[in-house]
Formats: sequence, C-alpha cells, structure tokens
Amino acid sequence: MIQLLRGFVPRRATSSQVGWMMGVVAIALTTLTSCQSVSSLSRETTLTPAPTNSASQQPASSPKQSSQSRKITFRQPDGRPQFSLQFKSTGGKLTDPAGKVIANLILESDGAVRLTDASNQTVGYVVQTGDTWEIQGPKQTKPLFTFRQEANGNATLLRNDGSPVYQLTATDSGYTVTADKTAQYTVDTHKGNGQIQTDEGQTVIATDSAIAPAALASFGFAKLTPAQQAGLAYALTEVAVKPTSFKGGI
Repeated sequence: MIQLLRGFVPRRATSSQVGWMMGVVAIALTTLTSCQSVSSLSRETTLTPAPTNSASQQPASSPKQSSQSRKITFRQPDGRPQFSLQFKSTGGKLTDPAGKVIANLILESDGAVRLTDASNQTVGYVVQTGDTWEIQGPKQTKPLFTFRQEANGNATLLRNDGSPVYQLTATDSGYTVTADKTAQYTVDTHKGNGQIQTDEGQTVIATDSAIAPAALASFGFAKLTPAQQAGLAYALTEVAVKPTSFKGGI
C-alpha cells in the first residue's frame, strides 16, 4: 500500500502536500488493518463448526435401546386420573391414581418385556418378532395373543389359533377398531394427546400427553388383562408404531 501511494506523490511536493499525503497513508493503513481484522474474524466464525445435538440425530429406539423416561396419565371423561403408564430405560410400570403398582414391566436383555404383578410374580411376556408382538404366558409355552402390524398401516389382534379378536383400520388420526365386523371404538391422537371414543363419539379415556395410536388402542382390548395391555402398549410405544396414513405425531 505504501509503495502504491508513493507513485502519486509529486517529486516536488510542498510540505503541506506531503503532510496531506501522509494523512492519506495513515487512513489507508487504518482501513486495511480494520479490514484484515474483520476478515480474520469472519474466517474464524465460518470455520468454527456448530455444535451438534447427538440426541436429536439418533434413530428411533427399539426396546433394547430404550432411553425414555416419562409418564403418560390416562384420564376419565371428567378429567380424573384413572391410571398411569411409566416408562424407564429398564422397563416401566402401570399404577393406579394413588401410585400403587398394578403391573411392572421389566425389559429383558433379549428385548422381551416381562410382566409382573404387584407382588413381583411373573404373569406373562410381550415378545417382538418382526412386525408382530406375541403376548405369552409366564411359562412362554405358546402365544396367547398376537398383535400384527400390516404394511398398509392396519393392525390386528389375533388369538392363538389365528382368528382375529380386534381389527384396527388406520385413519388420518389413529384407528377405527372393530370386533366381528362391528365397530367398537375409535382411537384419535392429535395435538399432543389421545383419546378412545365409543362408536357414538363419547370419550371413554384420554391422555394429556403424546402416545402412539397403537399403544393407546391396546387399552381398549378388553380381552387382555391390565398387565397385558400395559406391556403391549409399552412395547408399541418404544418402537413408535404408527399407521402409515397417520398424519399426526407422537
């Protein structure tokens, strides 16, 4: 910069001209220094990688990888708590409004969910195989019921002989549940909560937090015990089963 400006200084410049030129040189140097500082700061800002949130980049977890810790409260139509389903990394529990344990859900090393009663006696298992979840007895001799998720988003709860108990037809916000081709209830999950309604539209039970629609449907399966309902709901929630046509989120 100094060499370039010297070319513009007259060979016989007066003292005032020389002073004026030196002032220009000073201003130029100040401007160059400032530009270099801004440029350096800009490079540092650009090259500094933004911190990543590894948790948000993790894929949906299976029961073997569960890290959720939360509680979903199920309420009666008048808003009073009816029971709660708690989730932990090692399993969960079903409790009554007073917090008394109805059933414990213990996550086994092989991914199965072991069901125990309030006395910690094993009463059954929920075992996932592909897109099916078998509800087994305490001795695991054969499945008592099987929940099957279909590719089109529908689902079925089957007896051990393969006959359907409940058929779940996917809707935009959950399921329509039928038994023997007769509508039983609907499952609606949207806006961060869910509810089970009768065929006439009367709310039977509702949650004040998000839940997978298939998990919510489990609590309408009257053929299952509370422990079996909770175990199936836990397993379905952990793998985030959702109908393909379901437009909401859990």
